[in-house]
Amino acid sequence: MFGVVPKNLWSRSYSSGDSQNRIPMAARVMLIQGEGRNILIDTGNGDKLSEKLQQIYGVDNSEYTLAASLARYGLKQSDIT
Repeated sequence: MFGVVPKNLWSRSYSSGDSQNRIPMAARVMLIQGEGRNILIDTGNGDKLSEKLQQIYGVDNSEYTLAASLARYGLKQSDIT
């Protein structure tokens, strides 16, 4: 997240991270509905990262998924226009 910025600088303002210096982050999708359309503005994370990359970045899809989030609004992925 912070590139070459030393940990002792960024950890003053943010969580000091886990043992691999990863900090908690969230990526959210925006749903826009109107005029019979359902549009997603996507952050690009998706769920297709390899297991290795999921471990490197600490991606956790166990609680939130796109399909589950859409279902809360009575939608499925095929409903996105």
